Amino acid sequence: MEIHVHIARRVGFCYGVKRALEIASQVLKRSKGLVYTLGPLIHNPQVVEELEKAGIKICHHPEEIQPPGYLIIRSHGLHPEIVQQMREKGLEIVDATCPIVKRVQRLSQQLRDEGYSIVVVGENNHPEVMGILGYAGEKLMVISGAEEVRKLPRTRRLGIIAQTTQDLGNFQRVINELIPRVEELKVFNTICTYTTWRQKETTILAKKVELMLVVGGKNSANTRKLAEISRLLGVPTYHIETAEEIEPNWLAGKRKIGLTGGTSTPAKALFQVVDRLQAINTEEVKLNGR
Repeated sequence: MEIHVHIARRVGFCYGVKRALEIASQVLKRSKGLVYTLGPLIHNPQVVEELEKAGIKICHHPEEIQPPGYLIIRSHGLHPEIVQQMREKGLEIVDATCPIVKRVQRLSQQLRDEGYSIVVVGENNHPEVMGILGYAGEKLMVISGAEEVRKLPRTRRLGIIAQTTQDLGNFQRVINELIPRVEELKVFNTICTYTTWRQKETTILAKKVELMLVVGGKNSANTRKLAEISRLLGVPTYHIETAEEIEPNWLAGKRKIGLTGGTSTPAKALFQVVDRLQAINTEEVKLNGR
């Protein structure tokens, strides 16, 4: 059976990820000492492995980082107190925070300074949200969806922002639930445009195919969201990191296959998936004697 692979229009790195990788490359070229990141620079294990081979040491606790050397702030941002600790240690700080995440940090600090309690719609332990906490202060409350709004304490003045990889529909539902509960609600739509585009394209693509393959890091929030969108539409969906994970039986009886990737997924990873699909299809043709 001949298969047809339909690839989402926008694939490859978003601007913030591409920028972080370019900054890391520049630091490696000029560095004569150690280059660190606190947590992976981006949420793609294969790309991070390449960075490690190039000379970037990934640490998971501040105590692991020792001067002299450079600390590259990951694309998700970092708590300002940790940044200051690293600077006082004698490390040279290089900021690769995504500009869209930087905007969220500035807005959360603005809301705090204006006296608002703050809600961020996102994942409680996501590194981006943990970094935002350092700018929003103790008044920050994290919720994942509208069903958690009733758990929030009553407050007169509330500001709301979103983790940049959130689904716009989910953010809107939270806002609608909050409106009758507060006297003053200040809303900043901080969802990344690239993320919104990918989610819309995934919705359109999933409605046209019989199987969806979503390529990207299992630790990538925006990639997981693409897979979730596709599954909710009732399409058989597999979230994979590499082409090698594809099982031939997934393709049984399927002619139209949709393919998309997260904002931290390199375009080459999707093309490798296309090659793998074509190889499986060719082998199936041989086995059936066609």
